[in-house]
Amino acid sequence: MRTWRLVYWLITGALLGLGLTQFAGMSLGVLLLPIGLVLLLIGLFAARGREVVAGVASLGVVPALLFVWVLVVFPPPPDVSPFTYGGAMLSSAITAVGLVALVLVWRARQGDPGPATT
Repeated sequence: MRTWRLVYWLITGALLGLGLTQFAGMSLGVLLLPIGLVLLLIGLFAARGREVVAGVASLGVVPALLFVWVLVVFPPPPDVSPFTYGGAMLSSAITAVGLVALVLVWRARQGDPGPATT
């Protein structure tokens, strides 16, 4: 994997993830989501490769950290609580899928045959 592509996709995924979670609140997401979308479009044409899965991992990890921080620092009221817990679980699931895909791509790159198929 090329390092600059990996960093590019990590930043793109983080901007998209933060932009999507914050867009409903009309705060920081109004700025971050368009920047992330522009980076996504540029990356799809210029920075293609195996590193794209790093974007999926960072798409989930940054919002998951944000949701956990909100839950710890500012306990939500009961009417907002299901949304906050649901967002944290969804973001964590996206992170897990992205990390598994990243490990599989990295292992395939190392020459490991991967899972046995019969």
